[in-house]
This record gives sequence, structure tokens and C-alpha cells, in this order.
Amino acid sequence: MVWESWYWKQRLKSHAAEIELISEQPDASKLDISNLEISLFTGFFLVRKLMEAKTKLSKSLLWLPPVKQEVSDPLRE
Repeated sequence: MVWESWYWKQRLKSHAAEIELISEQPDASKLDISNLEISLFTGFFLVRKLMEAKTKLSKSLLWLPPVKQEVSDPLRE
């Protein structure tokens, strides 16, 4: 349960910074990739919990339209 969202949002910012840092490294090690996966998973969990709290995020963030993006499938090409 999210009682005070400030702590959750600070942790989310920390994970976002780590994701950005690691994703910009062209020669990331296996440990870096593992840390990236952990930060992504934890970040999505934090977002989900904040969304479930319903009062911890502004409505403009909760109701963003889905991003339409073409995904290529190498098996069908």
C-alpha cells in the first residue's frame, strides 16, 4: 500500500536514471545488463503500485493515450 508517494517517486527517479545510464553504454557488461533488468522490473512495479493507489498520480498521467508503434516481426519478413 502506498501511503506516502514521495518515497516511491524518488525511488522511481533513481531507477530511471540508472536505466538511462546503462542503456547508453555500448559495451555494457553482464552485470550492467542484469542491473538494467532489475531496474526495469522494479520501475514498472513502482509505476503499477502508484497507479493502483489512484490518488498518487495526476489524472493526466493515468489517462495518457497508448503509443501506437510498429513492431517488426523478423519471422514474418
